Amino acid sequence: MVITNSLHDLSPPGICADSFQISDRGEVGFLGIAVRFRHGSCWKLNRAVSEVKYQHGEPPYEARQVFEAVCVEDPKGLHNNAQEAMVKVKYQVKATTESLAVIDEHQSYYCEQLSEDDTAETHQCMHDSIQYFEALRCIATNPVEKPHEYTLNEVQALRKLGDKQCTHTPHLLGVVGDWLPSGLDEQGMENGFVVFILMTKVSGEPLTYEKMQSKTCKERDIVRAALKKAAMALLKLGFSLHDRGMRNIMWDEENKKCCIVDFENYVDVKKNVEEWWDDDNDYRRWELDEPRYIARGRVRGRR
Repeated sequence: MVITNSLHDLSPPGICADSFQISDRGEVGFLGIAVRFRHGSCWKLNRAVSEVKYQHGEPPYEARQVFEAVCVEDPKGLHNNAQEAMVKVKYQVKATTESLAVIDEHQSYYCEQLSEDDTAETHQCMHDSIQYFEALRCIATNPVEKPHEYTLNEVQALRKLGDKQCTHTPHLLGVVGDWLPSGLDEQGMENGFVVFILMTKVSGEPLTYEKMQSKTCKERDIVRAALKKAAMALLKLGFSLHDRGMRNIMWDEENKKCCIVDFENYVDVKKNVEEWWDDDNDYRRWELDEPRYIARGRVRGRR
């Protein structure tokens, strides 16, 4: 199957995307497909490294899944040093009954607030709110061209991090998008957007609670110091992440290094970056604070 539409209309300025090809269809979702990116390189999604996760908080609703990919075609020899990479797939999904109920509840509230006694300004405000939720419902129930801002944020962030050669994150290798065909996910919105984000593969393995719990206090201190180093590097490049959690940390045991791998939701930091970090609060947000491990009573080491 060849799909030839492009992502140009979906992309923020500076993102170039080309057509992609789906071949060797996997039995489950996107596993096993081959995606053709810019300059002709083709990458096969050969191993899922995450489950499918659904976002039903704000339309357009999305699903995302991350795959390990191998380069199966590289006619211009652009990826000789990166025959393995990661691909994050983002695609539009249908609204759930619950998510639509939230939109309808908000719209009903503003309809009920309308009154003939309102001032012109208040009446216009209520009318604008009603129209806003009508538009949200339309986005939630129909295929759309533009992905959720989380997807666009991540592409922009990975591009910037690559330009700055950040050593604590993946870098963008390519992005391509099109319309979602049927049959890949029963929750998928047919003819909605699908985006493939190709990025470098960082070293290490996902950090988990069990791995942290198995370490001594001093070993956990090393992980925390490495995480702080990575977070401060990002702050100096202008990124303060909203989505902080252990699930977004890769830990390289051999090199004692942390990498951060999710950039869907962040704010720009332009000055006083040191003030954006607080050991107690930030270690807790990243789920690395020592009390949560001591409290379980299974600490192996002592200071």
